[in-house]
Amino acid sequence: MRRFAPLAFAATVLVASVAAAGDAATRLPWDGFGVGSYVHMRSTTTMSIEGVPPQTSESKQTLVKITDEAFTIKQETKVGDDWMGSELPFPRKATGTPTDVQAPKPEELGDENVAVDGKDYACKKVRYTAMGMTTTTWTHATEGVLKSETKGPGTESTMAVTKLSFKAKVADKEVEAREMVMVTKAAGTESKVTSWDSKAVPGGAVRSEMVTDMGGMKTTILTETVAFEAK
Repeated sequence: MRRFAPLAFAATVLVASVAAAGDAATRLPWDGFGVGSYVHMRSTTTMSIEGVPPQTSESKQTLVKITDEAFTIKQETKVGDDWMGSELPFPRKATGTPTDVQAPKPEELGDENVAVDGKDYACKKVRYTAMGMTTTTWTHATEGVLKSETKGPGTESTMAVTKLSFKAKVADKEVEAREMVMVTKAAGTESKVTSWDSKAVPGGAVRSEMVTDMGGMKTTILTETVAFEAK
């Protein structure tokens, strides 16, 4: 039964990829940053089990190369006092849908307002069906996807932008950020992720908190940017 959770995620990612491929204005997380830009993050995992202490880990991403085709990112994890990792390319252009996966076809559902932080935004409402999952998105002309709902056998998830712009303190620097909340329910497990992102931070991520409740046992993973440099 637990396979439904990754299935919902995969379907959502596929729909998002197709939507993004059709939007020439889509901004990638490393767009606008130069070689040497980096972000250093710390994650703390806390479980509601007596006697189990919080676990902390650190990671770092550094932009080491830019070509027309891809960003090359050095991804590192701290092991003891040392950093270990490798370099991976991230495509800058749409690579298309895998040949063994049929791209979802959009069903236009007209215009509908979405409220974000007390203000209404006119959005295009579109429905996609892929991998047995149905996803409905509400997309604003300039702010992008503000809301989405995904439903399928035994699982459902929702995403909503809750704040379009606010000031956040990141590594002693003040940046403009956006807040998004995603809730997923599947096979008796519920996860809620509250995340902040910012165009001022390399890679975009500022902070995220994921709380997972599995039959009364809660796990909280808090990830925060502790240092960054934009070049």
